Amino acid sequence: MAMFIKSKRDKDIVSFTNFKYNFASKNVSTDEIRWRCVKRTCSATLYTSNSKVVNEEDILITDQLRHNHKSCSDVEINRQILSENTQLTDGFTSNDFNVIRKSIYRSRRKVLPLIPTTIAEAHMALNTPETTFTTKNEPFVLVNDEIKNIIIFSCKTNLMFLYNVVETIYMDDTFQFCAKFFEQMFCIHGFKNGHYIPLIFILLPDKKYETYVYTFKSIVNKCKELGLVFIPKFVTIDFEKAIHLAVNEVWPSSKIVGCRFHLTQAWYRNVQKYGLATEYQNNTSIGNWIQYTFGLIFFEPSEVSDCFTQDLMAECLTDEKLVKYCDYLVENYISEDSVFSPTLWAYSQFPALTPAHTNSKPAQQLVNVLVSTICSLATVNLYSKETNFFPEYHIFNGSSPTTLHIGGGAEAL
Repeated sequence: MAMFIKSKRDKDIVSFTNFKYNFASKNVSTDEIRWRCVKRTCSATLYTSNSKVVNEEDILITDQLRHNHKSCSDVEINRQILSENTQLTDGFTSNDFNVIRKSIYRSRRKVLPLIPTTIAEAHMALNTPETTFTTKNEPFVLVNDEIKNIIIFSCKTNLMFLYNVVETIYMDDTFQFCAKFFEQMFCIHGFKNGHYIPLIFILLPDKKYETYVYTFKSIVNKCKELGLVFIPKFVTIDFEKAIHLAVNEVWPSSKIVGCRFHLTQAWYRNVQKYGLATEYQNNTSIGNWIQYTFGLIFFEPSEVSDCFTQDLMAECLTDEKLVKYCDYLVENYISEDSVFSPTLWAYSQFPALTPAHTNSKPAQQLVNVLVSTICSLATVNLYSKETNFFPEYHIFNGSSPTTLHIGGGAEAL
């Protein structure tokens, strides 16, 4: 049966047996229209009259239409029909769009369970086998603890990748974009072929030390069930003390590396907190001095304290706000007994990113720019503030060449 559709240039096209024909000419006396194959090198023609193919049965039986190329696929034809129909929006009203939206929701509810209204229903829904397997038929819910309200998403493929390929794991959390009923979404990434690969997704009820310890031990135990002894060589994380303590508890031999993106982000937040942002942005004398402090990340850990106290402080201007900023750095990052000592974030952790030393005094080695993107974690925003639980976790069941989700498995990269 012939179908009359529109081209991208809004020209009439006939689709017959999955071959497409352009308008060629019209016989005024017989009212027949001759159509020619859209391929310029193909001489196949077709005649229609009153929107019907002339001698359609004979053509189908005798194969009179000889083409020198393959026909279009059903997908291509249907895509063109859909494209044509989506442009016909002039007659649509808001009621029509509401009907379409409700139809989509009805179809979605046939595939997905009801959206949970409580955290108990969320846990219950994840116990349904039909919704907790990947496209490779691997379970992707590792832990569904209804007492501690902790859910860990991953699969065997991702855990094997984590064990066999990854030496350094990258941890990051997000509080703004998280599934309903939970405090944060915690992600563990690996690095392969220039890509940060999300391998484990965790929904946590809080950010307590005990919660992190339980989570990390659960991952280790799941690896043991697969015969894997998972002990990362390096763990790159932000500057949250509870996570640091938990990593030291579960993996005492692992080296903690502070993420420089979060480091410079925290420093700049305090620049703003103490009312120094304008000075910084306008490159005043105080602003330039603040910029020097960000260059400390390129020093050896053993050099940081001496450089700050002997060189930078010698050039520090007298300003009450600046003194508060300096006190913040010393108490939390500069001194050896600070909360986050230089061994966590100074440049020796990443020698490839470090500029060469010069013979000049240390203060002149400092980089006069804000380094805000070094070793940043590839945070994957899988969640939206307004979405509900099921649409949020359903996205795990897919993959792409550059971004891996739980459902696809790490070997797809």
